[in-house]
Amino acid sequence: MTYHPHHKPQISPELHMFNYLQARMNISKSDRQHHINLLKGYEGELEFFNFLETYSSPSFIPLYSFNLSCNNSNFQIDSLLISQNTIYLFEVKNYEGDFYIQGKNWFVAATRKEINNPLIQLVRSESLLRQLIQQLGFNFEIKSYVVFVNPEFALFQAPFNLPIILPAQMNRFFKKMDQIPFTKTASHRKLAKQLMEKHNGNLFYDHLPKYSYEQLKKGIVCTSCSKFMTLHNRKNFICNTCGYIEKIEFAVIRNVREFSFLFPNKKITTHAICDWISATVSRKTVWRILSKYFKQVNRGKVTYYE
Repeated sequence: MTYHPHHKPQISPELHMFNYLQARMNISKSDRQHHINLLKGYEGELEFFNFLETYSSPSFIPLYSFNLSCNNSNFQIDSLLISQNTIYLFEVKNYEGDFYIQGKNWFVAATRKEINNPLIQLVRSESLLRQLIQQLGFNFEIKSYVVFVNPEFALFQAPFNLPIILPAQMNRFFKKMDQIPFTKTASHRKLAKQLMEKHNGNLFYDHLPKYSYEQLKKGIVCTSCSKFMTLHNRKNFICNTCGYIEKIEFAVIRNVREFSFLFPNKKITTHAICDWISATVSRKTVWRILSKYFKQVNRGKVTYYE
């Protein structure tokens, strides 16, 4: 399943997969932590997006959440703002707590545990983006920053000249940027369009848990609390854990998409979906919903949906 860069952060395929799997199988401790980190990262990107939305002046073209390749090297972009003559590249971090820097190394203050230096990733992304921009025939200056969006973040012993934006500095930085004159031209629009077209929604992730159809729990998972739902009446499912109610039609459509995402090589058939949702509704109901919302394909005796 692919997704495209938008003018709003998007949930990555990797996070989608963890969201689906964590309710249906037991994942390892390290995978659970990775899932938490992905969620925090996405929440940070949303926080940054919402912050930028407060600036009504159109002083830049924003792009969010996309993957690019240059010279056989993949890199991810959290946020990219195209202004008059400059591209601003932001690596968004949602770190919480106290951190400190010693030389080129970053540490968690409470545990003295070393973490990855976010500036190393920033330098790599900037270099690859600059090469890609040049290959596309554009000449923009690139300024890159790591922006820390969580107000509970603090950094100690940081050199004065690091390309970082702390939570308390965000307002001043973007107010200043908002004052830069910007006249959107065909060149700006063309650059944004070409970068979006270069987005690779099938970027390979190396931290995905292994799973098989047989090992996953079947049923309708609640979107509110990730517990399994039961049939409430002829029209709705209900979650007995949090009380969330969802129309049968919407729940089945949602689970068809989940099934297709997790098993792209399996055909969407009435039988397959009945099995996936653990036959919580009748076969006739599933058939009716598939026929209504998906394209029917007939291959001899086999009927499936796309």
